Amino acid sequence: MVAGDFLSDEKIRALSRHTDSGVYVDGSLLKREAPSEPSEPPEPAESREPVESRELPSVMAEGPSLRLSSESLEIARESAGSEESGEDFSGTRVRLSGPKAEEFSSTIRHLSSHQAEFLRESIRDRLLGIYGRLLDPKVSHEANVEALGQVSADLLETIAPDISGLMLRLKQNAKYLHIMNDTAAIAAVVVLFAAADGQTSRQVFKELTYATILMDLTLSDVSRADLDLFLLNKQSELKPEVLETILKHPMNSHELLNRRGGKTSDLVGQLVLGHHELYSGKGYPRKVRSDNLAPLVRLLSMAVDSIEIMKRSHLLGNVLSLEQAVEELLEPQTLPHLRRHSKRLVTSTLDFLRRDDLENMDLSKKERGVR
Repeated sequence: MVAGDFLSDEKIRALSRHTDSGVYVDGSLLKREAPSEPSEPPEPAESREPVESRELPSVMAEGPSLRLSSESLEIARESAGSEESGEDFSGTRVRLSGPKAEEFSSTIRHLSSHQAEFLRESIRDRLLGIYGRLLDPKVSHEANVEALGQVSADLLETIAPDISGLMLRLKQNAKYLHIMNDTAAIAAVVVLFAAADGQTSRQVFKELTYATILMDLTLSDVSRADLDLFLLNKQSELKPEVLETILKHPMNSHELLNRRGGKTSDLVGQLVLGHHELYSGKGYPRKVRSDNLAPLVRLLSMAVDSIEIMKRSHLLGNVLSLEQAVEELLEPQTLPHLRRHSKRLVTSTLDFLRRDDLENMDLSKKERGVR
């Protein structure tokens, strides 16, 4: 569970005004060049005509914790079926053009403007449409599965394409988590953690990415303000029914998938159910020790925890890198059995994040699951 994106467009603009020079990402200032001295041109986006988009209600939280009001669902349904878009519900996209697209491509430099915009915004709009379909009894399981699978495939192809130099790409993603949508940020981190742990097959990456877009389905009725309170450990300020919804959302999402999401693998089910369980046994909803769960569940739990540390810090006015967030999970003053995650897993992940030779490190076709 995470509460909205790190930096809204308004906050990015505010930071830019305060610094007069750029946006802070991962603790570093990305300077914008003056118009008279343009920087290196961004990689060209795909050759597609921009699609006119409809603005969704601002009351919604972004990322996996979308607030699905009846108004937003109706807009999602209408825009998804619109002849103007030329795409069905599962393929709904919002395209950027002009200065905003250039801003994305110049900020996330290893991606095209279309890819960067997908990680920041359009994945949210596509997931909004899919979540609406899951709640619509008139839509078939097959349509839901197809729509979810397409978003998952697009997300994986963006954060972890099947290319040489994949390890370096995974680490590059970590520099830009603050400007990604939550779903994209968690997916980028858990795939990176999996690679650091030696779990490098494409099938593993697919399962992790798919679980990431599914795990917070039932947080749709929780506001961003309430999610922020929970993230800041102010549970006493939440209404009992809201707190219960948050604490039970892994089980509720798992149940919804079984009813409306078609057949998913047992592993994806375990990932959705266990993404908030901890090594100490003090996670939720089942309070089981994560060392009794599948290894990939432990990786997803640590990825979610790392992102929540970064977001909590951001809410308090600080900016942490992924490495700094993982360092907090070492908990040297805490007894081993009471730590949130195993020392071995945290240490090996930190060692990977600190490596400076990833440019020369690659996965063989066999290791990448290519046949």
